[in-house]
Amino acid sequence: MHCGRCTKELPTGATHCPYCGADLATIPATPGGAANASAQTAAAERKAFCVKCGAPLPPSASFCTQCSSPRPGAVVQPPNGPVAPVYPVAGQVVCPRCRSTNALKGKIPQWALLVAIIGAPFTCLLSLLFLFVKDPNKCIDCQFEFK
Repeated sequence: MHCGRCTKELPTGATHCPYCGADLATIPATPGGAANASAQTAAAERKAFCVKCGAPLPPSASFCTQCSSPRPGAVVQPPNGPVAPVYPVAGQVVCPRCRSTNALKGKIPQWALLVAIIGAPFTCLLSLLFLFVKDPNKCIDCQFEFK
């Protein structure tokens, strides 16, 4: 079977394309010829595993065939092509991974406020320190959390 998006050959039982990350439930695979047996045995000897779900990865795959997470160290091109340089406005949060300005600013979590209010009479200094704890900033585009 071959991927309907990138037309590369798919491993047996794959739910996502290991080369382009396409979900095979939404993009149907196309029929293709069988792979060379010697190439399959060589690939089986050099298997790597997905860090997220533990599924075996083909040597040339950039994405996991089961959960579509990118392989560590693989260069992943965003699906919309290259991103234009972003010049943020002063005070705007920018994602350090993808340079997107579409990020949520971190805020003081509710548990820190409750601890500060309830514990203030007993431990004034300690409870004030909880007010400096902040959730990390989060990029909406790539889900990367950063300080």
